[in-house]
Amino acid sequence: MLRTLTAILTILAVSTVVAQSDDRSTALKAFFAELGAAAEAGDREGYEGAFNSDAVMFLPHRPPLLGQESIGDWFDIFTKQLELQIDSYEQQQIDIIGDVAMVRSHATGHFRNKKSGERLPFDQKYLDVLRFEDGRWRLAYHVASSNSSAPGLWESDWEAH
Repeated sequence: MLRTLTAILTILAVSTVVAQSDDRSTALKAFFAELGAAAEAGDREGYEGAFNSDAVMFLPHRPPLLGQESIGDWFDIFTKQLELQIDSYEQQQIDIIGDVAMVRSHATGHFRNKKSGERLPFDQKYLDVLRFEDGRWRLAYHVASSNSSAPGLWESDWEAH
């Protein structure tokens, strides 16, 4: 009887962890869909709100952006000069450990220079670390690395901050 009860409690505990993990995985995928939509729409509030207050963002050839407000300021400058079009996005690896998730992903698309109209292709990989807080995921670290982008895209004359 005690073995049966222990087995049932173990199954229930594992089932709860798996269900919670599945729910958080689904929420994580929805989070990234919303983040991409905010980025394409130039929605500072939606984009900035996806980051923790103490988040750190690393972009190619740029100093780190420290904190949610700094990331939002960079996003304003970026979206005043460039328009984003994401052509493909794939999450290649998702690891969820408790309230922390690590996501490795890949995206392609282009930026359109709003001044010149020039289309600037990008092909980038990302590594993100997120924390689950107050019932939702938020980025703690966002690292972007270029596979191949338009020559000079990240060294262009737009300012990061």
